[in-house]
Amino acid sequence: MTQQLTAPPPRLADCGVEAPAAVQELAHALLAKRPGDRPDSAADVYAALAPYLPAPDPAFATRRMPPEDPQRPFLVPHGPIMPR
Repeated sequence: MTQQLTAPPPRLADCGVEAPAAVQELAHALLAKRPGDRPDSAADVYAALAPYLPAPDPAFATRRMPPEDPQRPFLVPHGPIMPR
């Protein structure tokens, strides 16, 4: 249990995971013990990953479905975040 609290997490490369160096550094930062060593926001994580993500499908981004029940819009299924 002490190691869980104090030992740094292993690097992705040490675990046999192949990824660009920037992605490996981001993963290591996300697992940092001290909050100050982690990214400040999800937007920062997205910005770091953006060069490695596929370009969004413009047709998917503009497609909108009307709510099935306007009183409960949070129950409307929105589909996948990224098109397959």
